[in-house]
Amino acid sequence: MMMGKELSCDGVILEGDAQLIVNAINGMTPCRSKYGHFIEDIQVGIRTRSNMSVIHTSREANYAPHRLAQHATKHVIDSHVIDSLWREEIPPCIYGVVRREEVIPLP
Repeated sequence: MMMGKELSCDGVILEGDAQLIVNAINGMTPCRSKYGHFIEDIQVGIRTRSNMSVIHTSREANYAPHRLAQHATKHVIDSHVIDSLWREEIPPCIYGVVRREEVIPLP
């Protein structure tokens, strides 16, 4: 979400495979978990950007982000280093997945 804002991306769609979380973010159900404050932060961020939405996707379709999150939790590195590395190239842990799912733009 923050990266989309920093890069001035338009029409950002955030996908998640946890239906309860997606529903909570979209205000469909209250989030009473200990992580509720994260949900509220995301809701505020989305409200300040009218061109951003959150949708549910299948776990299979969310494989690359899932692998990336697993990798990030196992490899604690300075966030600035991660940020600069991952913006410029596809992280090795998801390179194959991203290349398989790559969409070729129409002319």
